[in-house]
Amino acid sequence: MNLLALDTTTKILTLAVLRDGSRAEYNLEAGRRLSGLLEPSIKRVTDAAGLPLKSVDYFCVGLGPGSFTGMRIGIACVKGLAWSLNKPVVGVSTLDILARNAEEDAESIIPAVDARRNLIYCSVYKKKGAKLKRVKPYMLVNLKEFLKLAGGNSLILGDAAGIYREAILGQVDGARIADLELWWPRAHNLIELSLERIKESKASDTFNIKPIYLYPKECQIKNT
Repeated sequence: MNLLALDTTTKILTLAVLRDGSRAEYNLEAGRRLSGLLEPSIKRVTDAAGLPLKSVDYFCVGLGPGSFTGMRIGIACVKGLAWSLNKPVVGVSTLDILARNAEEDAESIIPAVDARRNLIYCSVYKKKGAKLKRVKPYMLVNLKEFLKLAGGNSLILGDAAGIYREAILGQVDGARIADLELWWPRAHNLIELSLERIKESKASDTFNIKPIYLYPKECQIKNT
């Protein structure tokens, strides 16, 4: 099975290819350059893996929540590729992808992504054997609400953990913040989650893939 996976919802562009069991991954801090870097980065990864786009069986994409512009660029790219090649798409929440970065045991794993305006995108996950299970919805919360979620023996990862580090460590007994390199989604986790969804027949067509927007529709925000 051949997969191309990408997430563009944070400042890090992450891409990975699964080709007959072998993987290649590429991570790049794209920022405002995302629209110009995405296409050549896809080519770089697929060329490195020896995988022409026509041989991709599934296109996989992070759905957010995250940067409004980043979500639109990444999802539009995947939709265009999948539609032109008549291939299915697998969409996965960026919070699910980020939670998979957790390398330490913890009672709760909490991915926390900066949503601007002093707000945080987050959810809560528990380990069930070797798997993670989401036990809270995808949320947009303020710091006070977030601190209530981050109970003792919780592991927090994501760029919001850096922004609110002092408040988290000062007000939540037992909370830990993951190392910096674990704060960003990684496409190899997206591949693993996508394989699980494919096994469960949860792939989709291009018309049913939508970004996860948690801000109210009438609320517009400028992301960088």
